[in-house]
Amino acid sequence: MLRVATEHICDGMQLAVAVFNPRQPDHVLLKPGYELNAEIRDRLTELRINQVFVRCPALDEVGKYIRPEMIQHRATLAGHLVGAFNQMQTESHPDLNYHDYVNTINDIVELLIAHPASGLFFELPGGQDSPVLEHSLRVTYLAVLMGVKLDSYLIRQRRHLRPHHARDVRNLGLGAMMHDIGLLQLPDELQTLDEPDHEMWREHVRLGLKLVGQSVAPSVRAVVFQHHQAFDGTGWPVLQKRDGTLAALIGEQIHVFARIVAAAKMFDMLCDSPDGRRQPVAALRAMLEPENADKLDPVVLEVLFKVTPPFPPGCAVTLSDGRTGVVVSHNVAQPCRPRVHLFDEIDHTLDAGAGAVLDLNAEDESLFITRVDDEPVTEHLFELPDPTELITRAAHKRYASASTADAPR
Repeated sequence: MLRVATEHICDGMQLAVAVFNPRQPDHVLLKPGYELNAEIRDRLTELRINQVFVRCPALDEVGKYIRPEMIQHRATLAGHLVGAFNQMQTESHPDLNYHDYVNTINDIVELLIAHPASGLFFELPGGQDSPVLEHSLRVTYLAVLMGVKLDSYLIRQRRHLRPHHARDVRNLGLGAMMHDIGLLQLPDELQTLDEPDHEMWREHVRLGLKLVGQSVAPSVRAVVFQHHQAFDGTGWPVLQKRDGTLAALIGEQIHVFARIVAAAKMFDMLCDSPDGRRQPVAALRAMLEPENADKLDPVVLEVLFKVTPPFPPGCAVTLSDGRTGVVVSHNVAQPCRPRVHLFDEIDHTLDAGAGAVLDLNAEDESLFITRVDDEPVTEHLFELPDPTELITRAAHKRYASASTADAPR
């Protein structure tokens, strides 16, 4: 299958996976096999659905990453979150059905375990009226993907629990769903994703904690309250310590679920570009900068790169030698050098020759991706650092922050 921007839909293309109605996320708008045309393209544009997957037999390999059941589960999750947001905005004491939310998250987890190849992050099609809602949907899904990959780390971080409870990520997903719910209690002009210098905006973590109340597990409450804490100790809110001094949480003082959501949240916000297009490769490159990486748990950051491809399978790319093709896999070790199925240079259909699929990781470094979906990306290409480098730097940063916080004032 091929990922196609809605604006590039051509008559005769057939849907490969269902499209759900963003106004009613658990309702199918178009079924797989539906033949697309200009009228449908205009309707999808009107609904702000920005991409679809279309059938392309030569790209069947991409299908292993995108399972129809996962699309359905994500749509169900979106329906739950839309309902929760509506209740939060219209009822002073909403009675949320957390049981249904947890069951849907569990369905996602079980599918990821049964089909590991489907555990890559793909953008939702969009169309939600609220940026906060769309952000929460993406963060929830990405956090669950990361949590499943981090099972052994969760066992080490949650030693007070039995292993099967420690690696249970259902409450991680629920916390991610609710992490920004306090924003709905703020004036309309402050219901945005990034006003960290505004004192009232910062109160959304306390408001969110009050909204979820005692009806959720402590780990969910920790995510809602701690998702703006930073691994290097520079986060907020600041709390009063036993000795009476004020300081933010640092390192492993922060609940591991909140650390995961913080990484997913940062990635999602860095994806946004000035022209409104989402650029995962730019976001991932930015996350490696010390001012961002130091705020994140290095183990969590390493796993984020494993589940978040800079060039998702199914996207169209242009290479430095002018050839074009479609990404067909994610290279975990070298994320910016995936396998690419080339287009034929004469008729621009997918090449069927012996050399049709090019493994960039096996090619000379002079050959690389320069554009994705017609957007230039050369300046955002990156190589992953040695994980020990991130861990060592994080340890030094935490030591320096802790020493500063403990110094006489």
